[in-house]
Amino acid sequence: MFKDSGTLQITTLGGTQSALLHLSGEMDTASASLLLASVEPLLRAGHKHLILDCGELTFCDSRGLRAMKAVADRLSPEGSLTIASPSETLSRIINYTSLRECFQMVGRHRSTDPPRYRRSARSIGGATSNRSLVSR
Repeated sequence: MFKDSGTLQITTLGGTQSALLHLSGEMDTASASLLLASVEPLLRAGHKHLILDCGELTFCDSRGLRAMKAVADRLSPEGSLTIASPSETLSRIINYTSLRECFQMVGRHRSTDPPRYRRSARSIGGATSNRSLVSR
């Protein structure tokens, strides 16, 4: 199944009790309802485990996060929602907003630690010439 709402595109592949939804484009206020509409028939068909492949999701605002949380709530306690291949930005947002406990995350995200300051390589004799913001 393929659905398109402006910039968000969702492709669904269903198995027996699980289904994969491939998200691409932007999930924002205008398009988050498309995720909920795509999930509804899967839930009615008895799918208990859903995977959202976010590898090509380029943007997700608070309404998109709210839609993901609503899906996770609908699946619990018997089922699960997995966020696959989230960008580093999406991973951080999920962790900072305490949504991490709502679903599993697997794949591409490198680090969910907040950025840390470290001294640049141009430090001389203990004096720091500048500091740079880097991700670990």
